[in-house]
Amino acid sequence: MTNPDFAVWVKRLFVAFPGLWDWLQSKSLDPIETQGVWRKCLAPYSLDECMTVLDEWSNGTREPFEAYERDKVHLRVRARIEQERDRARKRLELSETSTPYRTKRQGQRDATTVATLMGDRKAVAAGAAEYLKFKLGEIDWPEYVSRREVIMREHGF
Repeated sequence: MTNPDFAVWVKRLFVAFPGLWDWLQSKSLDPIETQGVWRKCLAPYSLDECMTVLDEWSNGTREPFEAYERDKVHLRVRARIEQERDRARKRLELSETSTPYRTKRQGQRDATTVATLMGDRKAVAAGAAEYLKFKLGEIDWPEYVSRREVIMREHGF
């Protein structure tokens, strides 16, 4: 979250929970610096994520912080966002594991098949060239078999 985003969010926080502003002014040695700590804690998160937590608290979907937790508001917001991110990751993992193996790996399998076939074609072409030499009498049978074995080894067969 950028500094302007944080300013928008913290203003909405204090509007939604005016007692928090009063508490911060009376209890913090430096309210601006305290907000700086909150900003640093929430920097990795987007304005939308932070606003969602605030909306959940405001509309009663989630229980807001207690009076004794006022100095940990930023930590409660961070924990809620991380909880939601973790749930989203688990949902994604679950949807990936429920996808059949074949469709999940299809792209990689197709690429592997093409590479294998291209390798097979090269091996077949090299083997055919050696067989042609045998047929034309340029090499004898043991030499052909020896060269064929080398070709097969080179191409992973």
